[in-house]
Amino acid sequence: MTVNSNIGQLQLDNALSSEKFRGNVPETIRNAMRVVEVIQERYLWVDCLCILQDDESTRQVQLNNMSAIYAKACVTIIAAQGPDAQYGLRGFKGISQPRKLDQEVWSLTKGEKLIECQFSEPDTVEKDSPWYNRCWTFQEYLYSRRRIIFEADTVRWECDHAVWYEDVYETDASLKKVPLRKHWTYISRQQFHLAVAFPNLSGYGELVRAYNSKKLTHPEDALAAFAGVTTEFSRIYDGGFNCGLPEMFFDVALLWQPWRNIERRISSGARSTNSCLPSWSWAGWHGEIDPWSWQSGCDYIKTSLPAGGSLTSQRTIPILQWYSSDNVHSERRPIFSNWLTFKSCLRAPEELMQDGWSRHEHRPDNYGDLEDGLAPHEGSRFYYKHTLFPLTQFWYPIPLRDHKTESTPRHPAPLLFTRTCRAWFCIGARVHKVWYFCVPIRDANGAWAGILRIPNEEILARTRLEEGDTVTKSRSLEFIALSRGCADESRKEEPGLDEWLLEERPTTEGLYEFYNVMWIEWENGIAYRRALGRILRDVWEGQNLEWVDVTLG
Repeated sequence: MTVNSNIGQLQLDNALSSEKFRGNVPETIRNAMRVVEVIQERYLWVDCLCILQDDESTRQVQLNNMSAIYAKACVTIIAAQGPDAQYGLRGFKGISQPRKLDQEVWSLTKGEKLIECQFSEPDTVEKDSPWYNRCWTFQEYLYSRRRIIFEADTVRWECDHAVWYEDVYETDASLKKVPLRKHWTYISRQQFHLAVAFPNLSGYGELVRAYNSKKLTHPEDALAAFAGVTTEFSRIYDGGFNCGLPEMFFDVALLWQPWRNIERRISSGARSTNSCLPSWSWAGWHGEIDPWSWQSGCDYIKTSLPAGGSLTSQRTIPILQWYSSDNVHSERRPIFSNWLTFKSCLRAPEELMQDGWSRHEHRPDNYGDLEDGLAPHEGSRFYYKHTLFPLTQFWYPIPLRDHKTESTPRHPAPLLFTRTCRAWFCIGARVHKVWYFCVPIRDANGAWAGILRIPNEEILARTRLEEGDTVTKSRSLEFIALSRGCADESRKEEPGLDEWLLEERPTTEGLYEFYNVMWIEWENGIAYRRALGRILRDVWEGQNLEWVDVTLG
C-alpha cells in the first residue's frame, strides 16, 4: 500500500513491475490491470494504492470523496469471490487462473444442446463471502454506475438499466420482449434512497441499517467507511452530519434503537488519530438499527416517490439545546436541530412563495389528495409543494438546500453537552412479547413507568434484580430526559413503540404522552449511553427531578 515512505518510488514509471514492489501487488489487482487493458480503458483506481494510507488529512479527504470516485468511474470491477485479494479474477484466459465452473449439458435432437445457466443472483449467491460482509465495500456497490462482478465462478455486468450474464445470449427477439434484464436486488433498493433529493430520515436510516451490520478489521473505521454517504447527503441535509447523525434531525436521530443484538465497537488502536466511536451514535455500535426508530422525523412528508411518509402517529418534541466538541476543553458548537422550524410558525403564503413553497388545500376525500404519511395534526387543512420537487407533497415546509451545492463534511465531534433533568428508576424482568431485549421501567413503588430496549444480553444481565432486592437509589439506574413524545391512542398498532400492546401500560383516550429517556453510566465525568426507552410523562414529571449538566461520550 502507498505510504509516505514509498510514495516517491511508486510514482516512477513501471514501479509496480519493479523487483521491490512486484511481489507486494495482490493477484486481484494485477488481474484488474489486465482487464482494464482488455476493455480498452487506460486508468485503474485502487484504494490501497491511490490513497496515502498514513496521512490522515489527505486520507480523510479521499474517503469523503468515495461516493464521487465510484459514481464518476467508467466501470467498477468487483471481486466478490475468494477469501482475500490474492484470489484473483479467475476465468480470463491468458490473464488469470482458470475457474472451476460446472455446468450441466443435455444433448437434444438435431444436434442441439441444453446448457445450464449459472445465474449468480445478487440476493442468493455467496452472502458469506468477505466482500459482501465488509463495510468498506458498501459504498462501492451503492454508488457505482456500472459494475463488472466476479463471483461464483461467473462474471456479470450490472448497470442502472440492466443485468447481463456471460452465458446468456440475448437475441433481438428476446430484447424486444424484455428490453432490460433488471434484477431487483437488496442493494438496488438502497440505491432507491439516493434518488431522493430532499431530506428523508427514514431512507437514510435504511442505508445505516444495511451498512452497520457489516464487518470492519478496525472498528474505529466505522465512520470513515461511511464517509462517502454522509458527504453526499450533506448536500441536502441542512447542517450536515456529526458522527453519522444528521444535525437537522438531531433530536430524533439520537433516538435510534437496535434492531437485533448489537455490540459496542472498541478501537483496535491501529490508527494514529483518536477513534470516534461515541456511545450516543449508531457508529459506536456494531449491528442493525431499527428502521422505525426515526419514523417520527418523517412526519412532514405527505406523499412522495420514492420516499414514503411517516407510517406512525409517534411525534418527537425537542426540549434540549445540544452542543458538540472534540474534547472537554475545546470550544462547544451549538447543534441546530431545525426540521421543525417551519412547522411551529405561521408564515404568509406570499412569504412561502419567495422560498419556492406553495400552499394547497387538503381534501381527504379527493382522490388526488391520498397520502402515504399520516398527517401530523388531526384535521390538517393544507399541504405544501416546492418548485424543486413537483411530485412531492409536504404536510409542512422544511429547511431545504439545493442538492447541486457543494458539501463541506464536518469533522466528527464525539462529545455532546446539554443541561437536562435526571431521575432514578428500577428495571423489571424481560418482556417476552416483543422481538427485542425489552424490560419494563418501574418507579420506587414497583409500578409500571415505561419501557427500555436493551442492546444485548450482556447489558440485559446487568439490569436484572436478584430475589429479595429492594428499590434503592444505589440499586436503581440513572435516566436523563432527551425529548418529549406522543402517539395516538386510537391506533391498534404503533411499530417502534415496544410497550404499545402491553397490558401493564396505562391507556387513556387521546394521546399517549411520554419522555424519551436514556439510561446512562458515568466514567471519569463523562456519561455513556447504555440503553434508550420511554417513561410516561406524568410519572417522569412526578419524580424529584434533578437538573444536571451532561457530557455525553
